[in-house]
Formats: sequence, C-alpha cells, structure tokens
Amino acid sequence: MIMFVSGFVVQFALKAFGGHAVAAYGVALRIEQILLLPVLGMTGALLPIAEQNFGALKFDRVRAALRYCLTAGFVMTAVAAPLLIFGGPFACSIFSSDPDVIEAASSYLRVDAF
Repeated sequence: MIMFVSGFVVQFALKAFGGHAVAAYGVALRIEQILLLPVLGMTGALLPIAEQNFGALKFDRVRAALRYCLTAGFVMTAVAAPLLIFGGPFACSIFSSDPDVIEAASSYLRVDAF
C-alpha cells in the first residue's frame, strides 16, 4: 500500500518537471521491477523456510538458507546493476521513442543501479 501511494506522490511531484519526466519515471520503474521481482520472490520464500526450521530448532538450516539468499541476492545485484547502467537506454527505447523520456529514464536507472 505504501509503494502504491508513494507512486502517486512521486508522480505528482514529477508533474512540475513535465510530461516526459512522469513518463520516464513510469518506464524506468517497470524496468526496475522486472529485475527486482526475482529478489522479492526469493526473500518471500526465505521467510517460511527460516520459520519452519527455526521452530524445529534446525538453526544450521536457517543459516544455510540465509547464506544462500544473500549470495544469490548479491549475484543478482551484480548482474542487474550493469544491466541498468549500460542497458538502460536500450531498455527504455523499447517502451518509448521520445528521446527526452529515454534520457530521463536512463538517468533514473543509473542512479537506481548505484
């Protein structure tokens, strides 16, 4: 709910910068979410695994699951960051042909990757 409401707040604030800024935010946010979905799924899967093993007093399995998720998360970040930095303009051009939108969205993705 917070992300949903914050999206409206950000778009309202971006309105002052012009329509291309609002469009760029929408495009960049979708590209970001595509790369974020696997990480969200993995962390969502970690919670019940950790809870069940913690309840069964299998702390080594909790640590192993956490270690796996952290490692996979770092690998996904190492792959996603260069994709966002260097592939951002190409990915944005799939959704929009407006050069102002592509430039603004690419800038957002570079900052987001950092």
